[in-house]
Amino acid sequence: MVRSVAPVLLGGTDRGPTGEHVQGRQGPGRRPGAWLRAVMALASALALLLVVAGCSGGDDGDHGDDGSPPTTAERGRRSADEGAGDRPAGEDVGDQGGIDGPYPVGLLALDLVDTSRPTRAAPGLPGGAPDRALPVDVLYPATGEAPGATTIQTPDDTAETTGGTAGDAVTPIEGAEPAPGRFPLVELAHGTDATKEDMRRLAAVLARAGYVVAVPTFPLSRAGVGEAGDYVNQPADMSFVLDQVLARGSEGATGPLSGHVDGDHVAVAGHALGAATVYGLSYNSCCLDERVDATIGISGGGLLFPGGDYEGAPATPLLVVLGARDATVPTYVGDNSFATAQPPAYYLLLEGADHTSLLDAGTDGDADLLVAAAVAFLDAQLKAAPAGLDAIGERIEAGGGGEWRSKA
Repeated sequence: MVRSVAPVLLGGTDRGPTGEHVQGRQGPGRRPGAWLRAVMALASALALLLVVAGCSGGDDGDHGDDGSPPTTAERGRRSADEGAGDRPAGEDVGDQGGIDGPYPVGLLALDLVDTSRPTRAAPGLPGGAPDRALPVDVLYPATGEAPGATTIQTPDDTAETTGGTAGDAVTPIEGAEPAPGRFPLVELAHGTDATKEDMRRLAAVLARAGYVVAVPTFPLSRAGVGEAGDYVNQPADMSFVLDQVLARGSEGATGPLSGHVDGDHVAVAGHALGAATVYGLSYNSCCLDERVDATIGISGGGLLFPGGDYEGAPATPLLVVLGARDATVPTYVGDNSFATAQPPAYYLLLEGADHTSLLDAGTDGDADLLVAAAVAFLDAQLKAAPAGLDAIGERIEAGGGGEWRSKA
């Protein structure tokens, strides 16, 4: 059942009927009523499913060995005796060796393959594949000095220099010496017709703030294929990536991640179709991964998944981020995700942002505010450091340009 949201405000702070706090400016009549949003969100989800079904050539998704829908085991979840998902114990949350950020950023490139699940045929991938290939970049806090003005590597391999904003990020250095300590793990999910490179800016600033960040490129929704209907298989891709990164981050493993990944504190974040992916991973019974401790949905909302629903979803902390000028995904989709979320949940609407500008950290003020909110949210949920999250609402109230809501 959809809960009502806060009443329309022209400014200031108020508490709506669901117990949420609202800060910043709202334009009257901007969003429909809660019941209408729910209907429209469902209609939007069904419409997308019809579109992607029409593009899939009649194939309704991956199957298990016997032709049935994939089981939890077949979704790539690895048991402990397979060496994945090891969670180093005995150290405190955010044990960062006494070194405070910002950190330089190291890069580990992985070519992962999940042999337990096939990739179905698609217009951009005739014949499909017997497995799921997942190129993954892992960005991690490294040693050395992080300069005040730094270089950000963009997806088209050009470089831009920025300084003094929340979006600053060092160019990741492959094989860099990892910073001492253990760091929470965050996995990012890209949107349709995109790749891991499109999430590079956000990944870099999170790594700079003291997180190990894994970013896969999905087999079919990626650029060059653009098969959005494969989102139903992407939560299992993310679980598989978590397995592999946690295994490489366990004590006694080889490589730069060994002993540096805090597997007891894990978050996921996604943009657009990636947001739908992480909602499935965090809240839908089809694909729940109990290792997830916090979720960020950017420019997107939940979609339907075969064999699952959102009834009885866990109260995993949620941050919803939307751009008011998003012409691709209507804001009511994210509104509904926030309205139906259990506390603690947070909502950031940026008045000047569109669908993709939120990923332009270091070059766009709205994106920098997203970065500040994301880091503050993750610090609060994964590092037990809530002060920054408390300050985000005050920043919005003082500076305008957006709206901040919270449900404690």
